[in-house]
Amino acid sequence: MAVQKPIRILYQSKNKTTGLTDVKAQCYFNGVAKATGSVGSPILLTEVDSTNSPGLYELVIPAATLTTWGALQGQYNCVEGYINSATQPASAPFREEVTVANNDDIDVKLGTPAGASVSADIAAVQTKLGTPAGASVSADIAAVKTDTTAIRADLETGSSSLATILSNIQSLQNASIGNGVGFVLPQMLIPVSGTNTYKVPITIVDNNGALIDPNTNTITVGCLNAAGTDRGSYLAGSSGTPATVVATRTSVGQYYVTVNIPTTAIEEELVFSFSYIIGSNSMIRYGLSQVLVDGGAAGYALQSTLLSVQTAVNTANSTLTNSTYGLSALDAILANGTYGLAALGAILGNGTYGLNALELILTNGTYGLSALQALLGNATYGLSALQVQGATTQGVGFTAGQDDLHSISTFVRANIYSGGRAI
Repeated sequence: MAVQKPIRILYQSKNKTTGLTDVKAQCYFNGVAKATGSVGSPILLTEVDSTNSPGLYELVIPAATLTTWGALQGQYNCVEGYINSATQPASAPFREEVTVANNDDIDVKLGTPAGASVSADIAAVQTKLGTPAGASVSADIAAVKTDTTAIRADLETGSSSLATILSNIQSLQNASIGNGVGFVLPQMLIPVSGTNTYKVPITIVDNNGALIDPNTNTITVGCLNAAGTDRGSYLAGSSGTPATVVATRTSVGQYYVTVNIPTTAIEEELVFSFSYIIGSNSMIRYGLSQVLVDGGAAGYALQSTLLSVQTAVNTANSTLTNSTYGLSALDAILANGTYGLAALGAILGNGTYGLNALELILTNGTYGLSALQALLGNATYGLSALQVQGATTQGVGFTAGQDDLHSISTFVRANIYSGGRAI
């Protein structure tokens, strides 16, 4: 009878974080989204052992669920998807082929003996083998061994030898930057002023977890934004176009680069690239980071400004409320009945010397402004009469160019002399 096998997948969380309640798997069966209970919704994983295996979570898809999804004997079935945590993002893909085992397969394949027994069938097979090509079947086997030796020589020597092939495969497996290795901070903050400095560690390990160095101990690091614009200038010591920097080595498999985020940076996503060579294989890995405004520093700067404003306001308030020269003292002066605004109002409103009295004087027909205007406009002794009198006094035959006082003074200075005398 056919037996459906369950699928069990293990997931290691980022930084081996324990106690996560949001490690979920999005599953697809033959390309169609599947989940327990609700189609298309992620499946929650369970932590295995937070004490002995910290950060290890498991996903178990029961055989009954696989059968419900449509797994059938004799057909190709595949479960695939990815596992991630919202609080500790480290997306990991998985792919498993669904296996249907059949306990009766051996019986089915053997079938009913054609003869009296299986041994009788074996004898028939020997008969079917026929006469050996050589002296005997063993001679034929010896010939096969000779051919096998030649094949072995080909596999053990030369650039296509099995050892070389395995070495190349090993080289491909040795060197990976992932699961926190070559870890880039998910967020880098833009400072209110100056520069924020971050150190990005880079670790290279082989498939057994042992630290190894790349060729010539060289890891080249670059940085672009999501739009592909070069941001290599953020890497300390970078050069070239696009700007890159060679990571600093601290020990076997241990490297780092320094990232400087200036106050002029903008909010965007950064893509860091890590390129190196292991054996004859070129490798490249990536890390993502979000550049965000440092809200805490900005808030602190704003708080400092507000405190300074508060101090200035307190000083001004102290001055305004001072009992000697503050607003209350000024109010007392203005309200004073002897010399305050009320007293000034009383003076201006006085009928004898106030504004009303001044108005009466100015409007008086005998000596007011209208009387003065009448005097100035009088034809006998006013301004017009004075003008006529000035022209009359000037005399008949007066010529301004030669008879004015200036011309006369000039003539006198030039022609009349006074001083000592000579005898």
